[in-house]
Amino acid sequence: MLVYHKIPRHRLERDYLIPFFRGIGRSRYVTRMLSVKPQHKPMALLAYTCNDLRKIVLHLLKYKTKVSTDLIAACEMELYLNSLYSPFYLLA
Repeated sequence: MLVYHKIPRHRLERDYLIPFFRGIGRSRYVTRMLSVKPQHKPMALLAYTCNDLRKIVLHLLKYKTKVSTDLIAACEMELYLNSLYSPFYLLA
């Protein structure tokens, strides 16, 4: 089977993609914890937080100032930052 999927131009622009990745990042905590037993959630939260911080640092080291100009780097950073923020998002 061959499927053609036409993506509207506006879905490939910064104004659409940044909020899209922000939303995905903010939902990460809930989806990550779905299969974690309640007694393991504090340790999982610590592990995910450390991993998110690691990803942010590595991303900044790799892209440096391109994070503000390169759309892909900006989308990835938005995902990483909001993944880190996601456990607190529902509290706000």
